[in-house]
Amino acid sequence: MNLNAPRQITFLVSLFVAILALVGWLVPGLPVLSQITPMWTAIIAYAILAAGCILPGL
Repeated sequence: MNLNAPRQITFLVSLFVAILALVGWLVPGLPVLSQITPMWTAIIAYAILAAGCILPGL
């Protein structure tokens, strides 16, 4: 299995979702982020980044 570097937009989307997870963990009372736990948000960010590394052109 060959791994590829993710495109810049894939990395930035993953970084944005990871920052949302961090903000949701630091400020637990935000109504926008209280629907999803920060752990699942961080897992989604990691899955986006992993998909960008595994799938070519993503």
